[in-house]
Amino acid sequence: MNTLQNVYNKLANKTELAKHEVNLGIVQDISKATATYKDIPNLLKNSNDALVKFDKEYRQALKDFVSVKDSSQTNLSKYKDAYETTGLLLNKTKDASQNLGLNVNDIPNFKELETLHTNLVKNYTSLKATFDKVNKL
Repeated sequence: MNTLQNVYNKLANKTELAKHEVNLGIVQDISKATATYKDIPNLLKNSNDALVKFDKEYRQALKDFVSVKDSSQTNLSKYKDAYETTGLLLNKTKDASQNLGLNVNDIPNFKELETLHTNLVKNYTSLKATFDKVNKL
């Protein structure tokens, strides 16, 4: 019986030693994980905060973009006839003055109308090109 008791005692000691080795291994794993991953929660929080901030700004910018785009479309529709009308009036004035033998520059406000027409065409054309470009987005 003594021999059996000795074998049992040795097995019990080895098991106890194995428990300590397992516990020591777990403690080392915990220390390693803590050291390795300690900064990650802050990195994740910072990423989340930045994403929330930029999502809010993006959504507001998108609303503003849609509003400006709609306003631009309205202006294009509303004022297209302005440059067409001024162009027709310029041509009509030039033709009439030529038929009457008058100098168009002697007609009051003719130069002003000519400048206005040039600006209307330039700005309408520019807005239309930009509108068409952003409308493809």
